[in-house]
Amino acid sequence: MKTSLFADLSEEDKEIAEYGLKQGLLLIGGMGLAVIAGWLMGIPGQAVFFLVLCYVLRIFAGGYHATTPARCGMISAIFILICFLCIKYITLPSVLTHGLTLAGGLFIMRFAPVDTANKELDEKEEQVYGRMARRIVLAEFGIYLISALLGWEPGTRCVSVCLFLMAVNLAVGLANKKRRRRLDHDENPDL
Repeated sequence: MKTSLFADLSEEDKEIAEYGLKQGLLLIGGMGLAVIAGWLMGIPGQAVFFLVLCYVLRIFAGGYHATTPARCGMISAIFILICFLCIKYITLPSVLTHGLTLAGGLFIMRFAPVDTANKELDEKEEQVYGRMARRIVLAEFGIYLISALLGWEPGTRCVSVCLFLMAVNLAVGLANKKRRRRLDHDENPDL
């Protein structure tokens, strides 16, 4: 006899709980694979540090979201691989790194959160998520500054890559949102 983990829940709540559990397991699995990839690339500490910076910011800033779980997994894997390659192999002059970090962080602070068609935010959610995204960016600026002052280049690289590439992710999300609105307007010009 098979007993459900959510036996005491209504059917609707059971569906929600099962979806949440599935998403949580996918997230943990994806992060585990990313840590293994970082370890194989010889940057396990930076990989974990970057993932914490990135995922915390991503929750509140939003940005581009794929339309299917398979596409999400593929794009996430490519995104993380690009980030790890940047962290490991790309060294830029300090002034350029500082500029990209500042530009990325300011862009996020200005435009976050970016919602999607699957999860549109109401006005209150936009305020709360936007405030949290700005606080996280400020905290990451602080981490960047402390890392730079201590001469911990891996730390500055992780924060820089996180803020700059998350800003790119937000820009793509904004472009998709604008395109979606244009398509909606074309279909219903009276709106």
